[in-house]
Amino acid sequence: MSTSVPSDEAFVRQIAPVVTQTLANEFAHLPGQAAAAILRQTLATCLIIRRKATKQRLNLSLFARRVTREQVLSWLAAQGSPTQQTSAMSQIMAENRDAVARYLAQFRFRTTDVADEVLNDSFAAFFTNLADRKPVEALLSTCLISIARFKALHQLRQERTDPVEQTNWLETTFLTVDEADMGTMTWPLTTADDEPISIDLPVTTADGRSGTIQIDVSTFRTWLADCFSRLGAARQLLFRLRYKYWSEQELRTMSMDEVQAVFDDLDMTEIAAKAGYTNAHTASVRLNESRSRLRDCLTEKMKNAAL
Repeated sequence: MSTSVPSDEAFVRQIAPVVTQTLANEFAHLPGQAAAAILRQTLATCLIIRRKATKQRLNLSLFARRVTREQVLSWLAAQGSPTQQTSAMSQIMAENRDAVARYLAQFRFRTTDVADEVLNDSFAAFFTNLADRKPVEALLSTCLISIARFKALHQLRQERTDPVEQTNWLETTFLTVDEADMGTMTWPLTTADDEPISIDLPVTTADGRSGTIQIDVSTFRTWLADCFSRLGAARQLLFRLRYKYWSEQELRTMSMDEVQAVFDDLDMTEIAAKAGYTNAHTASVRLNESRSRLRDCLTEKMKNAAL
């Protein structure tokens, strides 16, 4: 038997009294202006979740009370008194830390210390966004897991050891800081502190002059994406498997098992088989050729920029 889904207006009429009553009964100590702002944000967040969630909430009252309570905690953590901020942040961590830790357990970091660091960084980024007055437009657990996912994938890229990836933050134009948009995971992320605005690159011009040029990181990413696109599909796959060179757009289309698989350390025999080459030797030769092509392309772009 099918159940009709109420319109947005009907949905708001159903949950608005619950939100209003929850604020009046449980959070009467809030200033009137704050309560009004929290009411508006709670209704907006409930609508956003309703539109994006794959399954509709069966108990709207419980759902509305939960979102209201989480919006109050978010407001207190950002705009409350120092004591209220500390208490709210501690409560958010206590209620969500285990869920985020379980999610991060799916990733294979080099050490458990790294996993703990990613976990703590995720909460720090969340509280930074709160301090910057960014609206919470999902459940707190969803916001935190979206940040943790971004941090985890960023950490896996940083753990590459090949010299060609020493500047691993120079990915491609389709890697952005606002990339965790699966389901209701649309909360904005803080830009990584270790990503510079520009870099200095050595260059030799066509007339033999040596020196350095300062290139904006976004410009270099554009160059890198263009040069990489000139490699054939087989060579691109070979390069990706060897250096774990995957965009967030591509990772979002993969299952968790597939994400883990592409970050596993594969030997050249395994890489050759996945990339469609007959043996490891052939794959190694094609890989070296691809590296040379990529380097030559980037060198040409740097020379042109230095003119």
